[in-house]
Amino acid sequence: MNCPATNGVFLVGDALKTVEPFTGQGIFFALRTAELAADAICDRDGVVGYAQAVSRLYRHRTRSNELLRRLLYRHREAGVVMRIVKHWPSALHWLAANVLGK
Repeated sequence: MNCPATNGVFLVGDALKTVEPFTGQGIFFALRTAELAADAICDRDGVVGYAQAVSRLYRHRTRSNELLRRLLYRHREAGVVMRIVKHWPSALHWLAANVLGK
Protein backbone atom coordinates (compact mmCIF):
# COMPACT_ATOMS: atom_id res chain seq x y z
CA MET A 1 0.00 0.00 0.00
CA ASN A 2 1.14 3.53 -0.71
CA CYS A 3 2.07 5.82 2.16
CA PRO A 4 -1.36 7.16 3.07
CA ALA A 5 -0.23 10.69 3.89
CA THR A 6 2.88 12.80 3.60
CA ASN A 7 3.71 16.51 3.54
CA GLY A 8 0.08 17.44 4.19
CA VAL A 9 -1.22 15.40 1.27
CA PHE A 10 -3.67 12.61 2.14
CA LEU A 11 -4.30 9.86 -0.40
CA VAL A 12 -7.85 8.51 -0.54
CA GLY A 13 -9.77 6.01 -2.66
CA ASP A 14 -7.98 4.64 -5.73
CA ALA A 15 -5.02 6.96 -5.17
CA LEU A 16 -4.38 4.99 -2.00
CA LYS A 17 -5.15 1.47 -3.20
CA THR A 18 -7.29 -0.03 -5.90
CA VAL A 19 -9.66 -2.88 -5.09
CA GLU A 20 -11.60 -5.24 -7.32
CA PRO A 21 -14.39 -3.12 -8.81
CA PHE A 22 -16.86 -6.01 -9.14
CA THR A 23 -17.49 -6.13 -5.40
CA GLY A 24 -18.51 -2.48 -5.22
CA GLN A 25 -16.11 -1.90 -2.36
CA GLY A 26 -14.16 0.71 -4.31
CA ILE A 27 -16.82 3.33 -3.67
CA PHE A 28 -16.94 2.38 0.00
CA PHE A 29 -13.14 2.70 0.30
CA ALA A 30 -13.15 6.05 -1.51
CA LEU A 31 -15.81 7.53 0.76
CA ARG A 32 -14.49 5.98 3.97
CA THR A 33 -10.86 6.98 3.38
CA ALA A 34 -12.01 10.52 2.52
CA GLU A 35 -13.90 10.61 5.81
CA LEU A 36 -10.86 9.30 7.70
CA ALA A 37 -8.63 11.88 6.01
CA ALA A 38 -11.01 14.70 6.96
CA ASP A 39 -10.99 13.50 10.57
CA ALA A 40 -7.20 13.23 10.55
CA ILE A 41 -6.74 16.74 9.15
CA CYS A 42 -8.57 18.07 12.20
CA ASP A 43 -6.31 16.12 14.62
CA ARG A 44 -2.79 17.12 15.65
CA ASP A 45 -1.33 13.70 14.91
CA GLY A 46 -3.36 13.41 11.73
CA VAL A 47 -0.85 11.58 9.54
CA VAL A 48 -0.15 8.90 12.14
CA GLY A 49 -3.81 8.54 13.06
CA TYR A 50 -4.80 8.34 9.41
CA ALA A 51 -2.18 5.70 8.63
CA GLN A 52 -3.41 3.56 11.53
CA ALA A 53 -7.07 3.96 10.59
CA VAL A 54 -6.39 3.09 6.95
CA SER A 55 -4.40 0.03 8.00
CA ARG A 56 -7.30 -1.22 10.14
CA LEU A 57 -9.81 -0.53 7.37
CA TYR A 58 -7.88 -2.39 4.68
CA ARG A 59 -6.82 -5.28 6.92
CA HIS A 60 -10.39 -6.56 7.23
CA ARG A 61 -11.94 -5.42 3.96
CA THR A 62 -9.09 -6.46 1.67
CA ARG A 63 -9.38 -10.11 2.70
CA SER A 64 -13.00 -10.40 1.59
CA ASN A 65 -12.28 -8.42 -1.57
CA GLU A 66 -9.36 -10.71 -2.43
CA LEU A 67 -11.51 -13.81 -1.86
CA LEU A 68 -14.19 -12.53 -4.22
CA ARG A 69 -11.63 -11.48 -6.82
CA ARG A 70 -10.13 -14.96 -6.82
CA LEU A 71 -13.54 -16.56 -7.18
CA LEU A 72 -14.49 -14.32 -10.07
CA TYR A 73 -11.60 -15.42 -12.23
CA ARG A 74 -11.43 -19.10 -11.34
CA HIS A 75 -14.27 -21.10 -12.79
CA ARG A 76 -13.65 -24.26 -10.77
CA GLU A 77 -13.49 -22.49 -7.40
CA ALA A 78 -16.58 -20.42 -8.25
CA GLY A 79 -18.46 -23.63 -9.06
CA VAL A 80 -17.52 -25.11 -5.70
CA VAL A 81 -18.72 -21.99 -3.90
CA MET A 82 -22.00 -21.99 -5.83
CA ARG A 83 -22.63 -25.63 -4.86
CA ILE A 84 -21.90 -24.82 -1.22
CA VAL A 85 -24.23 -21.83 -1.29
CA LYS A 86 -26.96 -23.91 -2.91
CA HIS A 87 -26.86 -26.42 -0.03
CA TRP A 88 -25.86 -23.99 2.71
CA PRO A 89 -27.58 -20.61 2.07
CA SER A 90 -26.22 -19.11 5.27
CA ALA A 91 -22.77 -19.21 3.63
CA LEU A 92 -24.01 -16.58 1.20
CA HIS A 93 -25.16 -14.39 4.09
CA TRP A 94 -21.73 -14.79 5.71
CA LEU A 95 -19.97 -13.84 2.48
CA ALA A 96 -22.22 -10.81 1.95
CA ALA A 97 -21.67 -9.67 5.52
CA ASN A 98 -17.90 -9.88 5.05
CA VAL A 99 -18.02 -7.96 1.80
CA LEU A 100 -20.21 -5.28 3.35
CA GLY A 101 -18.19 -5.31 6.57
CA LYS A 102 -21.19 -5.90 8.82
